[in-house]
Amino acid sequence: MLAKQTVVRTIEWPSYDVWLLQREMAAKPPEEFLAKAVGLIDNGDGDALRIARQILERLLQRNSKFEPAYVELARLAMQSN
Repeated sequence: MLAKQTVVRTIEWPSYDVWLLQREMAAKPPEEFLAKAVGLIDNGDGDALRIARQILERLLQRNSKFEPAYVELARLAMQSN
């Protein structure tokens, strides 16, 4: 006789953009992503600001002591107001 058990669990996969960003962040130093976010903030349009926010938030999730990311988040907040 074989044992059988069913577990109901929903797997929440990240979107392709998020997955791609996570993959890139694992391979490159945080300074590269900070520079990318700075460029996007300087661009100033809505999509660029959204992407910059995602990058900065991911950087801080990985390392909450990465201080330059906080500075750029503040700049992003001023830019979007």
